[in-house]
Amino acid sequence: MTEKLTRRNFLRATAGLTAGIALAACSPAASPATAPAAAGDTKAPDAAAIALVFSMWGDLFSVENMRKVLDNYEKSNPGTKITIEHYAFGDYNQKIPLELAAGAGPDVLSTVDLIAPQLIKAGTALDLTSYFETYQTKVGKDISKIYFPAAIDIFSKDKKVYAVPYYVDPSIMWINKGLFEAAGLPLPTADWTWDQFHTVAKQLTLDEAGKDATSADFNHDTIKQWGLGTHTAYWDSWLKANGSSPWNADETASNLLDPKSVEALTLLGQLSWDRVTLSAGMEKMVGAEAAYFAFGTGKVAMCFNASWLTAYLGKVDPMVQVIPIGPSGKTHGSRLHSGGYTLNAATKHPNEAFAFATFFSGSEERLGQAIQVSEAKWGGIPANLDLFASDLFQKSGKGPEVNKAFEGALADASVFSKSTAANELETTINQLLEEAWNSPDKVDIMPAITEADAKVTKLLSEAAAKK
Repeated sequence: MTEKLTRRNFLRATAGLTAGIALAACSPAASPATAPAAAGDTKAPDAAAIALVFSMWGDLFSVENMRKVLDNYEKSNPGTKITIEHYAFGDYNQKIPLELAAGAGPDVLSTVDLIAPQLIKAGTALDLTSYFETYQTKVGKDISKIYFPAAIDIFSKDKKVYAVPYYVDPSIMWINKGLFEAAGLPLPTADWTWDQFHTVAKQLTLDEAGKDATSADFNHDTIKQWGLGTHTAYWDSWLKANGSSPWNADETASNLLDPKSVEALTLLGQLSWDRVTLSAGMEKMVGAEAAYFAFGTGKVAMCFNASWLTAYLGKVDPMVQVIPIGPSGKTHGSRLHSGGYTLNAATKHPNEAFAFATFFSGSEERLGQAIQVSEAKWGGIPANLDLFASDLFQKSGKGPEVNKAFEGALADASVFSKSTAANELETTINQLLEEAWNSPDKVDIMPAITEADAKVTKLLSEAAAKK
């Protein structure tokens, strides 16, 4: 339970900056609530002020801290008053689209990449293209110089932009430097390959006798240290690193049977079949509920996951590196998660709502608050380039060496899918390939890939037909 509480506290701290969607199953349902007035504030709202409703997920702790930042924004913008509407983590992505579809809902809403395609398709997300054109002129910068381009792309469709990006999170490889040093192995460089990665994973997987997985007498039943954890998370990154992708460019058909895709999907299974992944011996990890927890125990050498792993590092001194490049690849693969401030297409105050969203996306006060209340002293990766480059961010968490490395992963990061079937696509593929990917013994993975290919094509074609 300690691990869960640590993660919850982390997400509380970053509720205004990062998505927190992984906690959905752990959080109780709740009705939307309005934030209480700041202590000592008994004045009635100014009837002449523009009233905006801002939505967020989180608990009352998150709302209370967010309210403090909003109070300062109101003081600097006396013509605007902001009310918070919030839901529990598990309700947000379901409730907000329904509110907007009914012609109600907040003026400004925190949106993640998982629900953005749904809002864009439904026409409930306001097209911000013209607002950004005016904003670019005002600040003297192109939008691509204000935010990470990948973050803009994730909320774009048909050359139109539908959200102000506020956080980004690429899939990256976490490295336990101490385990590499103890084994006398050099730390991975940005040009490492699958073969090098696979060999290192074997060399860093040890049994109780100290034999590694390259040894003929290695005992895979007594593993005490694993080379890799969380190897199947963000599995599409491995396809991209091998010059392929899960589906075609317009997302109308599967690409899983492409030989390059098959090679990547098979690699994920091979890592388990070689017993170098935690999945083959999870039951031996004392106090670990998943590989990202295990990495913090110091018993896992590498872990492929996102930046929120910062909250689970414990005493591990980490390094962050891009995913290795496959034999047919030219760029590193990385799945991008992102959050943005979407404006309700029905808002009566689009100009004020946009001004609030652009200010808030680059707010040092907001990021500083998230860092301050986080046990890990970490507030997530800002999508705003100036905020990303600031000392406030670069010195947060584990410091500049780790934080700056995220930039390399972001350079090649791309969204999982812009299809309205994105959630179902991932669930389908995970369910069909999970057994083979996590098997301790080699299995024929092709039947699962073939079945997944057919189902993915069906899902994509159905989603495309509804456009």
